[in-house]
Amino acid sequence: MTQSTWKDSTVRRIAEQIRRHRGDRSAQWLSDRTAELGYRVTRATISDLEVGRRTRLEVTQLLVLARALDVPPILLLFPDVPDGPVAYLPGEIDQSIRAIEWFVGENLPPSAPGNTLPMQLVREERDLRRRRTELEASHVATNRRIAELPPGQRDPYLDTVAAQLLRAIAEADLGIDSVKGRQHDAGLTVDGFGNRLTDSTSAQISGVESANE
Repeated sequence: MTQSTWKDSTVRRIAEQIRRHRGDRSAQWLSDRTAELGYRVTRATISDLEVGRRTRLEVTQLLVLARALDVPPILLLFPDVPDGPVAYLPGEIDQSIRAIEWFVGENLPPSAPGNTLPMQLVREERDLRRRRTELEASHVATNRRIAELPPGQRDPYLDTVAAQLLRAIAEADLGIDSVKGRQHDAGLTVDGFGNRLTDSTSAQISGVESANE
């Protein structure tokens, strides 16, 4: 596959998805929608893409068209997930899901070794935050059960569960802080990090432990 052939086929694949997701709505509607988003793609450009007269698409156009159609940009580029083959580079063909993983830095092909650490750190933080959210929900539910007990009554089991959940939340906070530090060391853009075990969390843990003594 030549560079020109690969480029043309890539733009054609995106154009086919734009047409499919546009459905019965007009090219003018799509153009107006991109204008509402702050970057108009003209009706003529959209029409020329869809009929194959235009074989060039800017990244900015791809992004705003995807948003206008409420489709992730990556699914306009690699639509045949998970197993459909796609030429993600000239002469490089793989399953669409693997092309997506390569695109976002999660899984580099043997022919293109590189650094996957940034995305590994991003995924690690995402998983820790998801875990923390689950723990927080469980802690709220446990506290709700404690609050429903008759006045003056304690349930040692629920108190223990609440304390364990608070410790787990604190551990997740420290884990997130550790990952943010490694992200910073790896040169990633990080808003800031520090000890996330707040005074209020520490006080809650101490309070539950005191109640159990």
